[in-house]
Amino acid sequence: KSQLRYIAIMEQSKNSMGDLARTVQTPANAMRIMHQQLNQLTRSLGNLFIPIIEKVLPYLQVFTELLTDAVQRLAQLMGFTLPKIDYSGMQDGLSGVGDDADDTTNSLKKLKNMLWKWTSCSAGETITLSFSITE
Repeated sequence: KSQLRYIAIMEQSKNSMGDLARTVQTPANAMRIMHQQLNQLTRSLGNLFIPIIEKVLPYLQVFTELLTDAVQRLAQLMGFTLPKIDYSGMQDGLSGVGDDADDTTNSLKKLKNMLWKWTSCSAGETITLSFSITE
């Protein structure tokens, strides 16, 4: 009985089972194969270069730091000074964020409760909704 099912499945799927072998030369399948081959190539290149990058990267970081210091000292010798940036005012602008988040949370809880009442009411019951928007 199971062999008959297997034979029936194989008969019904014979058109799709060998489709790639028949259509490998079509542009769509050729592009799919090329795309997969390029993916394998990029992974192989990555596997090749990762050990090299791991060994070279610390030296590149040190070189970048030294070059940055050299450019800053050169700029100082030429009389260029970086402007002083006052970050003290940023604290005032961010002080109300926590309060605003608390207000938003409370408003969302109220909305959830109103919606819960609305979904749990009977068909003939009337619910009055009131909203207040403040800036």
